[in-house]
Amino acid sequence: MRHTAIGLAIPTVLLCSCGDAGSSEPASSVLVEPRTVDFGRYSSCDPPGPMPLRIVNRSRAPLAVGDWDSSCRCVTANFGGVTEIAPGEHLDVAVSLAPWGMPGPHGHDLDLLIGSPPARVAVRVAYRMDPEVVVPEPSRRRSENPAGRLEFDAIDGTPFRVLAIDPPLPARFEQAASASPAVEIDWATLDAIAAGEGIDGLDEAQATRVRGLMRRHADGRWRSLWLRATTDHPVCGEVSFGLSNDAPDGGGDR
Repeated sequence: MRHTAIGLAIPTVLLCSCGDAGSSEPASSVLVEPRTVDFGRYSSCDPPGPMPLRIVNRSRAPLAVGDWDSSCRCVTANFGGVTEIAPGEHLDVAVSLAPWGMPGPHGHDLDLLIGSPPARVAVRVAYRMDPEVVVPEPSRRRSENPAGRLEFDAIDGTPFRVLAIDPPLPARFEQAASASPAVEIDWATLDAIAAGEGIDGLDEAQATRVRGLMRRHADGRWRSLWLRATTDHPVCGEVSFGLSNDAPDGGGDR
């Protein structure tokens, strides 16, 4: 991952435990604020902009910075190519969020790599997604929905249609608008895709993309698949959801 920065002012700083580059300064010489970056509530079609985070070098030596790690690909940090903070100076880092839109509260870990050798400084990233359209969990689980009828619900009760699934899959879409439309996807078809079998109506490039989004058990059986649906809901037409291959017999590759 490579990164950039924006200049955003932050009024206060907090103590963090990390070392300085080439310095024996105490941990109190390196400060980070905030330790929790909270993006608040938003909908699928109203993603939040970057949030600021400041690293302050209060030591008497240059401080090495410029890399990071996160527990979710949806969280990124932007250092602007800066690799060192001079004594008494600070760096404003932009933390960005690009989640797929699963509803509910979420939290992820962002580790800033600071000092030489680098030490991890943990920052918590929090947000709450309130989409207009959801796919209830029972509908997404193979054990509770063996027929593969995925139900979509409009939180505000507005009738809508599901127009497409990304990545494309063989599916049957209901044509009439409803506050709870459904899409039928055959679990056995997903098993066949996972196993590398040819599927009518799905070319190899599309099948390869689907397989690339599947998470698997250690024995190779597919465990989950993340999808994005486009709808004609008038407020927000996008919803993301995961399918869980949790049937008692395991389903999976044949």
